Amino acid sequence: MKSTDDTNVMPPPVRILFVDYSETVRRMLRFVMSVDLELHVCGSAGNGADAIRQYLDSSPDVILLNVEPVASGNETVGAIRKLDADIPIIMFCTLTVDTEATVHALTRGATDYVPKPGVSGHLNDVVGYLKATVIPKLKRWGRWFQGLRQKRLLQSQNGQVRPFAPHISAISDIEAIEVVGIGVSTGGPSALAHVLGAIPSSFDVPVLITQHMPIHCTRFLAERLNATCHLEVREAEEGVVLGPGQAWIAPGDQHMVTRRNRSGVTLHLTDDPPENSCRPSADVMFRSIAETFHSRCLAVVMTGMGKDGLEGCREIKHHEGLVYAQDEETSVAWGMPRAVIKSGIADRVVPLPEMAHAIMSIVNAHKVREAREMVPT
Repeated sequence: MKSTDDTNVMPPPVRILFVDYSETVRRMLRFVMSVDLELHVCGSAGNGADAIRQYLDSSPDVILLNVEPVASGNETVGAIRKLDADIPIIMFCTLTVDTEATVHALTRGATDYVPKPGVSGHLNDVVGYLKATVIPKLKRWGRWFQGLRQKRLLQSQNGQVRPFAPHISAISDIEAIEVVGIGVSTGGPSALAHVLGAIPSSFDVPVLITQHMPIHCTRFLAERLNATCHLEVREAEEGVVLGPGQAWIAPGDQHMVTRRNRSGVTLHLTDDPPENSCRPSADVMFRSIAETFHSRCLAVVMTGMGKDGLEGCREIKHHEGLVYAQDEETSVAWGMPRAVIKSGIADRVVPLPEMAHAIMSIVNAHKVREAREMVPT
């Protein structure tokens, strides 16, 4: 008799489209994936144009995209994002060579990246690396997208519409915000481009950003954002004095903290041990701005895996500062924001398209109050 136990039903295999100009790499990927019953190669392309055609024909769950050649890789990301805002696009890159191009692709909407194996490795080592590092990431993102598809299907069948993200707690007696701290990880470069790109150069307070990225990548991310945003975006440097209209990104492999002295508030970089397996860590940055600015700080926790930022946000709430978190629907990875929201310390849950407005509104709130106080009664 056939079992009706759903726990024994295998989920459908993850449908993968991989794009690489090298036929050798494509053959290697197909070989490794063909022996894994949880994967199904639904397409293999050697260039961006062919990738778009196969994407439309094969309906993949995840795309593995070589960043080379640079123009083709970035154009392909942009073209796919116009067709589908959510499908995971994983950049397959050599970080020592392709760092700038990879960061560019991430700001254009790529979801994540995975380093290529060394070209000098033995064949068995390369296969072992693909199985241990690349395949698990493809499975994880593919399963996530399958779940998202199923959720949307059920919502459409039930006539559900995504509700506006609510206020979790009422905000009263708002202090003048003097700094905005943003903690972000997976999906962060694109989210940062969206938020920072909507903030004008006249923004009154500095923005401090901890984005989980390897060394060197953060510099290219800052350069990319600086070229496309109104704010001045830089990789943080030791001893710089914070000022309005600036955004500082913590360097890869260093924590970023603040200190108040005669010059004002300055940035400092430390090699202290990682927290939550992260350096830089959002927890370290949030704790620091809480100690420096007390209630006059806003922490924003955006898309990312894990729970980095949670304990730092607790410290900000202890000092009566504010905490915003990105909603699940618009997060690429809803780990960091979820941890903050589930703990009950988020003052607002905000969709990505509304985050810049939410930040600017709260920073400008004291101006409105001061203007009202100047009006005679």
